[in-house]
Amino acid sequence: SIGDVEQEFLSTTMDWWPQSADGWGNSSVINADLQNPKLIEAAKNLSPFFLRIGGSQADTIIYNFPSAANVTDKDGISLACSEKPQHCLTEARWAEVLDFAEKCGARIVFTLAYLLHTRDIYGNNDQHDWVSTNARSLLEYTANSKHGQLGTVYGFELGNELRHGGK
Repeated sequence: SIGDVEQEFLSTTMDWWPQSADGWGNSSVINADLQNPKLIEAAKNLSPFFLRIGGSQADTIIYNFPSAANVTDKDGISLACSEKPQHCLTEARWAEVLDFAEKCGARIVFTLAYLLHTRDIYGNNDQHDWVSTNARSLLEYTANSKHGQLGTVYGFELGNELRHGGK
C-alpha cells in the first residue's frame, strides 16, 4: 500500500575512493577501520539501515576470492590486485564488511562491477556481454557464509549508474 516502507528505510553509503582522493580520507570500504568502536556505535544508532557499497569506482573493483570453486584465473586476479590494491576486495576484507554490518544492524546493498567486465582489450566499455565469473566468486562466498543464512546482504545491483553504450 502507499506509505509502507521497509524497516531499513534509512541508508548510508560506503564508496571505493582511494585515500588520496580529496576529502575522502580513510572512509573507503577498503580503508575504513571497521573495528573502530566509535564507528560501530555510530552505525548502531542508525539501525536498522541499508548500507550501500557502491559508487563511481564500483565498476572497477576486482573480487579476490581464491577459495571460490569457479575461480579460474587466480594468478591474473592476484596480479591485478597487487597492482591496484585500492580496487581489490579480498575475502578477508569482505568478511570484515559483513561482520561490521551484522554488528551494526545493517543490511548490505552491493554494487557488482559491470564495466570492467564488458571492456575490450582497448578499454572500450560495453563491447561484449558481461563476464560474470569474477562476481560469481563473491556471490558464492557470500551465499556459503553465515551471512548468507542471516540475510546480511539484502541485494546486489549490477553496475553503477549504467547507460548502454558506455559511461
